[in-house]
Amino acid sequence: MTGSHVIHLGDWEVRPHQNRLIRGEEERRLDHKHMCVLIQLAAHPDRTLSREDLLATVWEGRHVSHDVLAVAISHIRKALGDDARKPRYIKTVPGKGYCLIAHVSVPPRDARVPSPDPIPEKTDPLETPPNATGRTRRTVLATGILLSLGLAAIWLWRPHSASTDPTALTTTETQPSKGRLVAVLPLAFPADADLDHVARGLVDQLTAELAVVPGLRVISRGSVAQQEGRDTSPLARGRELGADLVLEGSLHTEEEAISLSLNLHEVARGRNLWSHTQSIGPVHATQPASTAATGIAAALGLTAPSREDSVPPEALDAYWSGCYWLAMERREDWHEAAVRFQRAVDLAPRFARAYLGLVKVRLRLQDAFSPNAPEADELDAMLHKALALNPNLAEAHLLRADLSFLRDWRFAEAETHFRRALDLAPGMAEVHFSYAQFLLAQGKTDEALSHVARLRELDPLSYSRPVVAWIHNMARDYERALDELQRLRPAPIPPLMFHDSAMKIYDNMGREHDAYRHMRAIMELRAFTAEELAAFDRAFAEGGGSAVYRRLLDTGEYRHLGHYRPPLAFARYSLSIGDLEGAFHWLGQAVNMRQVEVLWVSVDPKYEPLRKDPRYRELIERINPLTDRSN
Repeated sequence: MTGSHVIHLGDWEVRPHQNRLIRGEEERRLDHKHMCVLIQLAAHPDRTLSREDLLATVWEGRHVSHDVLAVAISHIRKALGDDARKPRYIKTVPGKGYCLIAHVSVPPRDARVPSPDPIPEKTDPLETPPNATGRTRRTVLATGILLSLGLAAIWLWRPHSASTDPTALTTTETQPSKGRLVAVLPLAFPADADLDHVARGLVDQLTAELAVVPGLRVISRGSVAQQEGRDTSPLARGRELGADLVLEGSLHTEEEAISLSLNLHEVARGRNLWSHTQSIGPVHATQPASTAATGIAAALGLTAPSREDSVPPEALDAYWSGCYWLAMERREDWHEAAVRFQRAVDLAPRFARAYLGLVKVRLRLQDAFSPNAPEADELDAMLHKALALNPNLAEAHLLRADLSFLRDWRFAEAETHFRRALDLAPGMAEVHFSYAQFLLAQGKTDEALSHVARLRELDPLSYSRPVVAWIHNMARDYERALDELQRLRPAPIPPLMFHDSAMKIYDNMGREHDAYRHMRAIMELRAFTAEELAAFDRAFAEGGGSAVYRRLLDTGEYRHLGHYRPPLAFARYSLSIGDLEGAFHWLGQAVNMRQVEVLWVSVDPKYEPLRKDPRYRELIERINPLTDRSN
């Protein structure tokens, strides 16, 4: 956004370049990203923009959760004096996104409403991704690189969702999971109360605490977030999520405390099973999420695991604030999260979750998933401290497993912590997703798919089809992989991810025209010039796919075109032109630098031409001595 654009939005004057809203004598300021969201909506009045569209366009391909957008919309509404239930400016369209409904006008001197980027119109779903967006995210690289960046795991969709073809699932995948499925809904609180961080932190803790109760499984926060802004009853939301139980509640401020009210409902019969009210304040040194989980377990005839010691309210408040800021997208926000988590540690030195939060945010800030990260030892010690304080903290075992797998390549250690996390929290989606990736890297495809099925159950509304398609592609079940990409529900696929996935599948199938069509779409999204595109088109017309890959090698093209970054990309290009020596050269470099995607080389059909060469087996042994090479 440049220049001196001014937009008239309802009775507000919007000045994007100053991040200001003006109405008479009133003046409100917005965070820059929040202003970008508002401008994007203003650029498309009366049109529903999906969450994925907005995330991709405003956050420019960075991995951020739906919570970040929900917070942005909340801040914009607050600045405009809007009401989500009776909107005058921004309307939430359930299951789709947001729509600007206020009148927008631009003074004549402004040619147009400034927009960060045009949002693509939806076109033929056979040519572009179903419900496609410009979102490049995760972010959700099918190889699990998302986790290598220390970001949140991706959750998948349950098999009995209304849009699922049950015949598309294997016997292993359709075996029912044990335990009742519970959805933890966002906590309500007065609009004028500064309780965002408390609500966020409590929901995070409640979700984690209930996931470790034997006999319970928990719908992922990603699916619940898809329902944000819907004016429907908790029972209706539970039915849409496929949940057996729904936990809903509210927060209210008291003189020196916060009042938490919770209710657990049985979805099928519509009856209340448990109610609870608790004060959180200076004289109430406890963990309300732990107390609630224990009460819910007792009401259902279950037994909750032992809990951490009571934590001072000031430490809990700092921890919840850390969770809130960690969910944001800016580095400044993550620094704020680190400050809050550190304060929680200082106030409660035996609070294991505070140490875990501090590790998570510092991983994000420092990219400490890199094998050469300077802070790796310090963060390992901090994570060890969290596990020493609470050996039953499933999330800490999961993070330790991810680090051992993706950063350290210590697979036996990763296996130990994955299994411990599964034992502690079989109802937590993130555990199944990470373990599925780990199993796939070892060639245990059937076992990986069984955990994908569990993920689908735990995330009915926001699973990532490219990830599922990738797993089927690795299993050489190409038709099912393509079928997964064509599904219209539950979540839209960003174009880069769609074309990336489709290109890899068609490449493995030997359908080079289809593969090139999707690679060319990636080139366009990567801002290749018209001259560059024309040169590749000529190469393909003259020599097919091999000519395109030879040109990519000759030019040393470094942009991510669906075959990852070099040196691994160069290894794959070499394979595509039949240059096995070149492939081994570049693959060896990728292994030496521990490029994370090489962890799945042993199961990727792309490397089939190398499998009979002794050098290939040596490389696999260097990567992962536990790999099952019988497949």
